[in-house]
Order: sequence, then C-alpha cells, then structure tokens
Amino acid sequence: MSYWHEPRKPGPRGGCSSSEKNRDIFACIRYPDVDQSEAKYEIYGKIWIGDRKSEPWFSQGWIELWPKAPMLAADFQEARRLQLELLERLVLSVDYDLYKIVRADKKFVEAIEHPSKEYLARIYQHQDGKFEIHYLGWHTGRGGGWGRFPRFGTLTFASDLDSAREAAQLELEEFASQKL
Repeated sequence: MSYWHEPRKPGPRGGCSSSEKNRDIFACIRYPDVDQSEAKYEIYGKIWIGDRKSEPWFSQGWIELWPKAPMLAADFQEARRLQLELLERLVLSVDYDLYKIVRADKKFVEAIEHPSKEYLARIYQHQDGKFEIHYLGWHTGRGGGWGRFPRFGTLTFASDLDSAREAAQLELEEFASQKL
C-alpha cells in the first residue's frame, strides 16, 4: 500500500452567489491576497455541466468562466456589484467566446461510506495519475447533510486506486472509533 498525507495548501479566498432561477450558475469573487497592496478583486463565473445533481463543494462537473476582459474591482462593494451583474448576464445566456474556460484538474472515481453512515470518503484521480481522498462527515445541524470533515486541513494521496481504497477504509474506521 502506498499512501501519504500532506497539509492542505491555502488556496485563494473568495465567495460565490447563485441565481434563484438557476442554481447551476454562479458568479464568484476571488479576494485579493492580503500581502499585495495593489491587489484587485477578480470576478468570474462557474457553471455546472455535470450529469448529476450539482454539488458546489466538488470540482468535477463544474467549469469556471474567466472573462477574457478581466472584471476587476478595487473594493468589495464594486466587486459585489460586478458579481451580480455577471450573474444576471450568465443566467440570461452564456457566450462562451467571451471567457477562458477552466476545467477541474481531477475527476471523481468513487465514494466509500462507513457502515455507520456517518463518514464518507470520496476518491478523485488527478490528471497525473495520483489519487486524492476527501473525507466528509454527516452533520445533523441545520437539517443535516454532508460537510467538511474536522481534519479538513490534511489531504490524503495514494499512488494507485487499491491503495486509495485501503487508506480510505482505514481512515474511516479511525474517524468512527474517535467519534470525530
């Protein structure tokens, strides 16, 4: 078995809003890095093109639409105005020629659920062949649902699918035994 853990690298911060008319279309704001004095807020779109119910927290099935003429704002109020403007345009129609399309860098392979039904592992495969395992826990608050796991800051990788499955089973057992 060949698997390992790595700390999750902090990604860009941001937020997305969807339309009441179409929950598969989002307009997003990427916040500037705090250490850049001249940084700008960036606005982009996100559209679900997958073949199952949209799951905003999983990357497979989504494409990002980055305007070829960048939408930038100096402050959050202007960014929010541009975000809502882009959302309205995307809901009406999408002219793909106006955007650089970015697809997910990994694809979903399978999910493994712990027998308790309280923990779930989702296995993804990167384009370079390695596997990544995400863990979710069932939360009963606010109507219940799958949510990020307490150990969200650590990623599990594996060199092959069998190792990914084995690592997922071991970790799910550990989470269940600790009642995380």
